[in-house]
Amino acid sequence: MFLYISLALGRVMPCDARMFFVRTKFLLGFGSIFIVMCSLVISVGTCASAGVAVTPIISEVIPFLVLAIGIDNVFIILNNFQNRDPRLSIEERLVSTMKSVGISISLASISEAFAFFLGFLTRMPAVRAFAFYAAAAILADFLLQITFFCALLVLDARRKQDNRVDCLPCIKVSSDDPHYIDKLYVLRAYS
Repeated sequence: MFLYISLALGRVMPCDARMFFVRTKFLLGFGSIFIVMCSLVISVGTCASAGVAVTPIISEVIPFLVLAIGIDNVFIILNNFQNRDPRLSIEERLVSTMKSVGISISLASISEAFAFFLGFLTRMPAVRAFAFYAAAAILADFLLQITFFCALLVLDARRKQDNRVDCLPCIKVSSDDPHYIDKLYVLRAYS
């Protein structure tokens, strides 16, 4: 899953092989999976402190549920961010992105969490526990996406703007034009 996310986030094109390691998004993919893991830890800590019992299905199903919801939001944010005009500053592109997709991601996450909180009203203890853990994990994942992931996105965009290698940002790839990658996006997006 990590490899798929990293390659899919990177928009790697085969025609510019020398910029392959600049365009990949392995650290951003790892960060998005790390956010899912952190949201699970937050969910378990919150629910355990509230006294909600742990059932085996929680450890088997909720990680995949949160991963699916969380990665979907990551793709939405990143795709919208990459389609913004690269002549804008990174911060302006992020603000424009969050204005565009922030409301839909917020409403989707809140409605998903609310749907699971409604499952807390049932009398079956296993369903109540599952619903509470899932709702807490979805809310934690949402909060980490709009804070932590956006910060990672800005750091990754700065790394890419400086033509630095993805997993080794201390290495800089030289190109004839410092805005080579951004111009490729402009040519493809606006042509």
